[in-house]
Amino acid sequence: MKKHYTASPEDQGMDSAKLARVFDEIVGGKFCETHGVYAVRNGEPVFETYFYPYTSDTLHNVFSVTKSLTSALIGIAIKEGLLEGVHQRVFDFFPEHAGFNTDPRKNALTIEHLLTMTGGFEWDDETDLKACVLSDNWAGYVLSKPMAEEPGTVYCYNTGGSYLLTAILDKVAGMPTSRFADRCLFGPLGITDYSWITDPQGILIGGFGANLKPSDMVKFGMLYLNEGQYQGKRIVTEEWVRASTKKRTDNGYGYHWWVFEEERRYAASGYGGQYIYVVLEANLVVAVTNGGGYELPVGLFTQAIVSDSPLPANPEALALLEIRALQAEQAPVITTRELPGMAKRISGRTLRFEPSRSGIETVTFDFDTGRPMEADIVIGIGSGVRRHAFGLDNRYRISSVRPNIDIPAEQIAMVHDFSTLLPCMLPTYTVGRRGSWQDETTFVLHNEGIETGFRQHMTFRFDGDGDRVSVEIGIPSYEDLYTVEAKWEGSDSE
Repeated sequence: MKKHYTASPEDQGMDSAKLARVFDEIVGGKFCETHGVYAVRNGEPVFETYFYPYTSDTLHNVFSVTKSLTSALIGIAIKEGLLEGVHQRVFDFFPEHAGFNTDPRKNALTIEHLLTMTGGFEWDDETDLKACVLSDNWAGYVLSKPMAEEPGTVYCYNTGGSYLLTAILDKVAGMPTSRFADRCLFGPLGITDYSWITDPQGILIGGFGANLKPSDMVKFGMLYLNEGQYQGKRIVTEEWVRASTKKRTDNGYGYHWWVFEEERRYAASGYGGQYIYVVLEANLVVAVTNGGGYELPVGLFTQAIVSDSPLPANPEALALLEIRALQAEQAPVITTRELPGMAKRISGRTLRFEPSRSGIETVTFDFDTGRPMEADIVIGIGSGVRRHAFGLDNRYRISSVRPNIDIPAEQIAMVHDFSTLLPCMLPTYTVGRRGSWQDETTFVLHNEGIETGFRQHMTFRFDGDGDRVSVEIGIPSYEDLYTVEAKWEGSDSE
């Protein structure tokens, strides 16, 4: 079993007993959706933990932390002479879309405006991003949008603009953007196990889609903490790091970094609570992966800093840290559980859902699998029907989903929001499933999207005879819940 603490936080001037309180804040608290945390001070690991079913080897979607990676690639392209600088005009790279350059304000649009989210487009990052992803040409969709403001004057969060940055890299790099990123950024950082999804043309998506381990997220943070160097090797220029982490908008945005000047720190931030915190004066980098809910504050770590010099060893507190980390990676196993009579009445029968944004059409439970503490659910979506096991012992059963095969395109187009659309863009992803009866007539199925980090709940409520069913579906940590009615196939009410 992996040992988390090979060195003492006290060696880096941090109090292990205070760091142990991080677990108290996460387990059973408002930060309970935390999946992984990795912290480094003075270049040495001081805190590492993962919460079941996540481990040190889990690649986690970091969402808009991806934007900070894209910013670094733009800086590298400038360093290598592939780009002249941030003041180059965007439309100069897209002659095929010159027909959209009908507004003088568009002609003034530069790379810097994209980096600072001040491009001036008329843009809503929820509706427009989904429309962009479902379009045939992403760059064309973004560049076709009308202008609302003069570039450089008003902040408006625009993930489409971040995509334009990698589309520009695709024009100048002389190689696929994925190879450019691997050669110039991930390779020099020693990051070998990662993924980053592309658009239909094979261009890295500049605004989202990178999947990283927390330990590798920290490497990227260390690169910026050390002003563009990693383990003595120059990757980005010191000037680019300083330019990127300078506050350039009223709300504290730099070049795809969030900047907190008064606190002498900055952060790469992603939807759902993905963070790379860089705290300059503390010489501290903290990476967090999350499934929504509340942001794990970096103050939990800075409050444990007692000195800039080593502290006396505290083996008892260090042992407690190790125990808590090992406990976090495991779920208590339930060895016996008697199923209610309702489980037997519904087993083998098929529920047909009313149309909903879930895309699910039919569900069949099988509680008579012959496997102890395990059952199956058969889910019908479009023409595809897939059987998945789920645990009744509080442990997840892991299975793979292939969106392009298991979910038809017309169903993907019905997806309500981008957080649900994102898994559909992956070639394959894994889902862990476990379920439990809350009472005689209520069954809850927990679906954990391992790569995406979303924990979806499906609560099935049966009437006394099991003939009428309502299903509540959603992601509780995002307060995103909706109810779907369902009927049994072959019933008189169908």
